[in-house]
Amino acid sequence: LSCPSKARPVLPVLPLMSTWADQIEAARGQQSDAATFDAACSWVQDVAAPQRLLPDACLLRLYAAFKQATVGPAPPRSGQLDPKKRAKWQAWDAVRSLDKREAPPPYCTLLTQFST
Repeated sequence: LSCPSKARPVLPVLPLMSTWADQIEAARGQQSDAATFDAACSWVQDVAAPQRLLPDACLLRLYAAFKQATVGPAPPRSGQLDPKKRAKWQAWDAVRSLDKREAPPPYCTLLTQFST
């Protein structure tokens, strides 16, 4: 018998994401779009973002869909010097054509796509 190496344990990121994707798909038939959207937003805010489960590019696209769903079209751009704020505004403005009421399902779809 050999001793196990002292390698750092691998976090179960993929199973966690796959489980979430399965939950979204199951919830779609049982819950309203609003309830599914709320659950997805909570998961991203409470689990995915703090644990860095998704790359920044994915989080940026989710941010844009979230803002479009909760606020509507992006306001006119005001000289933003901060690159992070500018990137967020540009992502949000890119989904301007999506109606506010139609934005929650694409948010959940994006989250499902990122988990596979």
